[in-house]
Amino acid sequence: MQTRLNGVHTKAVWGARHLGSLTNNLMNIAEQEFVVPVGCTFLYLDNSSSHSRKAYLAETHYPEALCVTRFAMSRDSRYFAAAVRCKATGRMDINIHIHHLEYRFHESFRPRLLQYTVSDAVDDAEAALEVTAICFSHDAQYLAVATDRASVGVLIFDQVKGSLVQTLATDGVPLSVSFHPNDSSKVCITGESNMVRFWRFTNKSAHVAPVVGLRRGNFSYCCHVWIAPFSETSIVMG
Repeated sequence: MQTRLNGVHTKAVWGARHLGSLTNNLMNIAEQEFVVPVGCTFLYLDNSSSHSRKAYLAETHYPEALCVTRFAMSRDSRYFAAAVRCKATGRMDINIHIHHLEYRFHESFRPRLLQYTVSDAVDDAEAALEVTAICFSHDAQYLAVATDRASVGVLIFDQVKGSLVQTLATDGVPLSVSFHPNDSSKVCITGESNMVRFWRFTNKSAHVAPVVGLRRGNFSYCCHVWIAPFSETSIVMG
């Protein structure tokens, strides 16, 4: 049976400034609502015909913010986290803004700031530390933040408490990170230099599982997705 699409028409059009290397720059919040980063803040787009406000530009609240570099949403659409580049901060600082979507239209609501400084002893490069990927665990308790330094790797935060839980050093620069869909203690990290790693962590320790049978060569795995049934540790990567 063939399905033909006839008469597909544009329903709504919005414009937003491009953010350079940011690729996942549009996310769905609800059935008819979307969010897109614009500079250092966010634009909420409502596609519902019954809603009087079609677009809402959120208040910045942090004047030192320059731009959003990466962002991710929790599975239950309650939170989203944004990695933000700020002025007048140290080169090894990581700044994450945690937004509660229930209060997205409250101008007085200020997103929580999750800030962490990586020790200079870990990495002595002169360039500022950048976030390459960010994601929530399935229960939204943990937040994984991948950096552009293999020596720093991936940082695991308890976003509820605002504290660092674990640091997962990597062999290459991590480009993609995700939690197991049903187990917040398991993390998959893929990236440069043929890197594919499965980690299990607790507050006190972290263990990496060996991955064998990878194709020989110097490849970069920039994305991956878990395969059901999630009781097995299986992913597709590219």
